[in-house]
Amino acid sequence: MAKKEQKIENGQVISYNSINYRVTNVIDQNTIIARRFDNGLKEKLKSEDVILLDQTQNFDNELISVSNSSWDRAKEKYEIIKPLISMDDRKEKDVEKCAEKNGVHSATLYRWIKLFLSTGKISALLPSPKTGGVGKSRLSDEVEEILSETIQKYYFVPDRLSIKKTYFKLQTICKEKGYKTPGINTMRARIKKASEKHHVTTRHGKKLADEKLGAHPGIYQDANVPLSVIQIDHTQLDIQIVDEKYRLTIGRPWITLAIDVFSRMVTGFVISLEKPSALSVGLCVSQSILTKENRMTELGLKCTWPVAGIPALIHVDNAKEFDGHMLERACGEYRIDIHFRPLSKPNYGAHIERYLGTLNTELHDLPGSTFSNVEKRSTYESEEKAAFTLNELEKWLTTLICDVYHKEIHSEIKTTPEAKFLEGLSGDDENPGPGSGLIPSNSDKLKLDFMPFVERTVQQNGVTVEHITYYAEVLKSWINSKDPQKSRYKRKFVFRYDPRDISKLYFFDPELKRYYQVPYSNLSAPKMTLWELRETKRYLEEKGLKNYDEDAVFQARLRLEKMEEDSKKITKQTRRNTSRKTQATKGASQSNLNTEPIKPQENVEEFSEEEILPFDDIEVY
Repeated sequence: MAKKEQKIENGQVISYNSINYRVTNVIDQNTIIARRFDNGLKEKLKSEDVILLDQTQNFDNELISVSNSSWDRAKEKYEIIKPLISMDDRKEKDVEKCAEKNGVHSATLYRWIKLFLSTGKISALLPSPKTGGVGKSRLSDEVEEILSETIQKYYFVPDRLSIKKTYFKLQTICKEKGYKTPGINTMRARIKKASEKHHVTTRHGKKLADEKLGAHPGIYQDANVPLSVIQIDHTQLDIQIVDEKYRLTIGRPWITLAIDVFSRMVTGFVISLEKPSALSVGLCVSQSILTKENRMTELGLKCTWPVAGIPALIHVDNAKEFDGHMLERACGEYRIDIHFRPLSKPNYGAHIERYLGTLNTELHDLPGSTFSNVEKRSTYESEEKAAFTLNELEKWLTTLICDVYHKEIHSEIKTTPEAKFLEGLSGDDENPGPGSGLIPSNSDKLKLDFMPFVERTVQQNGVTVEHITYYAEVLKSWINSKDPQKSRYKRKFVFRYDPRDISKLYFFDPELKRYYQVPYSNLSAPKMTLWELRETKRYLEEKGLKNYDEDAVFQARLRLEKMEEDSKKITKQTRRNTSRKTQATKGASQSNLNTEPIKPQENVEEFSEEEILPFDDIEVY
């Protein structure tokens, strides 16, 4: 029985009949609405029968659902306390000196350090939901973002406005958007906190800022232990592959590969018929971090690949499609610094480029090689000689990397990559090693954190993405829910997806802080990859159809599959499409994410249907 002196409030964690809930609405002193932790559904409960639980219970934060301004502030806090966290013998004077340098109280730094160490993640430093209580920040995330953008646009520019005029711009924007304007002293404080490099960059240009203040990691002086620096790059392999059924050529695959700079050991790789993308980079990063035993079992190999753990720094290609919030935030959550390689600076990726070149050379002895030498290429019928399927090539490359490359003497490090990696972990008398790499306990969440996402409202029939509707019972309690910050708007939720199998989405419940699988609403519909969906939409548009529904999409997909089946032996493109689907299905099924749909429950509160605002088309990269 709940004690009478205990006041039940929104947001509290409670227990009712041995089931945990979070209170969402206090109707009166006798009745509350609460959301179950185990299935996400809301129920009406009697207040007298609930038990208040520990309100300090922590849950992981969903990175993408956090506003840019909130995430930037969390990163700023982490950068301030980072030197203090790394100190073996931190003293009070060290904290006081850091506090004075950054214009905060030492007690605040101790609080940040405690928060960060509680989880070891930057997300622990995200601001708590604002309640407007005494001493709490009065700025919403939206106002913080407006303030930041106004300062960037009007003050941190070569022809900057004065603070007074910049503040007038802020007043105008806030008034137009219906927000209360922060005080001018708040703006002064934000400007003062800007870094020296930002001042130089915005006033004198990025080149001068890099020359004066920027880091120059091309030499990799910090790669003094395993997993301190990882390089990721991509190339199209010099080999033609064949489809699984007819053994006819379907073209050259791509590889995305990661290498540990300290030991030169390969930490992970992904081969695909698709060009490099945010997905291939994300898959490569998550594979690099996790242990490799499951992959070896899937491939039917007995190789050993003793590299796993979270790297400190990742260098990745500067291609536009890789430079996104998804990859940056996912890396930030796992305390991974990510640097995008500057254009025209090849020294930033010398190790990885050298190895990819060596890897392609190894392929030149295989049937179907296209060579890199124009003269050899012109005298060899690579398509006629092609013999490897994509799966067979992956097994061959894994064997080459693990049983040959990792165990051969490397000319630069004067030992084998595997020996260098293992010795680096254990260390010696002069340089103690870091030990085994840190591996996240929740491998499913790690994989999903590096997957693409969309944001959508939940409608009466579920959620719709690119003309396809998805539904699971876990969505029911979120139908027509309002944005907590802007009550005039519908609330948008994060739905992650695997482009290799779009028959299901992964819904992140913002209260329960976990993912749930949301399948097609039409369970009999055919599975598709994202690439097949786009091909199907193009087919419909070419037929003059614009206002089509999901039934038209599914029926068109089935017609295209029949056409592909009839013409597989005729064209390389149709054989390539078929292999794409086979590879995608295999890759998606190997993820084996523990996010099963939720079964219906009784005593669920019903919601009325309201009009939903239109949604945008999804962006993959």
